[in-house]
Amino acid sequence: VLRGIRGEADCALERPVAEGLRALYGVETLFLPADPATAFVSSSMAREVMAFGRPPDGLVPGEILQEVAQAFAHQGYQSGRG
Repeated sequence: VLRGIRGEADCALERPVAEGLRALYGVETLFLPADPATAFVSSSMAREVMAFGRPPDGLVPGEILQEVAQAFAHQGYQSGRG
């Protein structure tokens, strides 16, 4: 299993999962550290931005921006809350 981690908080959450996978199934987990320039980005942040009707430019790769926006819209979120 390959897991991306942004910092110490992610590591603290992911390590017990990795240990469980190893103990239960013999599956190893590799951690890939995030680029420091984007380590602050989270899916929660992108959803929050879109919930306020703004495009998540800079939070979502341009190559998948349209697909993310469509998936967000299909989940029934309303833009422009407030």
